[in-house]
Amino acid sequence: MFVGPIHGEITVNVNPDRIGVLIGDRGSVKKKIENSLNVKLKIDSKTGEVKISPKEGATVLNVLRARDIVRAIGLGFSPERALRLLDETQALDVIDLKELTKGREDMVRIKGRIIGKEGKARKMIEDLTGAYISVYDRYVAIIGDYEQIRVAREAIMMLIQGRQHRTVYNYLRTEYKRLKQRAFRLWEQSPF
Repeated sequence: MFVGPIHGEITVNVNPDRIGVLIGDRGSVKKKIENSLNVKLKIDSKTGEVKISPKEGATVLNVLRARDIVRAIGLGFSPERALRLLDETQALDVIDLKELTKGREDMVRIKGRIIGKEGKARKMIEDLTGAYISVYDRYVAIIGDYEQIRVAREAIMMLIQGRQHRTVYNYLRTEYKRLKQRAFRLWEQSPF
């Protein structure tokens, strides 16, 4: 099977309010994404349209990873957190609250439940799963490995469905113990 160079581009729409964060101080974030993944970003700061194209030698995975990093920044993550997606074990998962709520007031209430008083619920989900959570506009975005995303998503869905915070925290504590045991078993099996 012949695998030649890849061509074309992927377009991601980002809220224009987040374009400055995507570009970074003197273009630092944009350059980091481009250099790390061998891609070119063309950013329209008025519309928020970001075109991602491969440079010579880039793979499809490079372009898709760049897409996810751009999306993550557009969904409210800091560049430092979004760049965690450079690690191939990490992924981005997005929940669209518009699909799960009955209207604006319901969405505001549910976002408040996910964030919690003074950010407690979001911090608890992050601390006990190791995932990063962003609540931005109508989206809840999660960055982590497969298991971290699975547990964080389930906790968020429990909050959306109206479960008590205490119930969600108990679920998270149980899963935290399981995740720690899994990490220890992986460490034990490591050839190093």
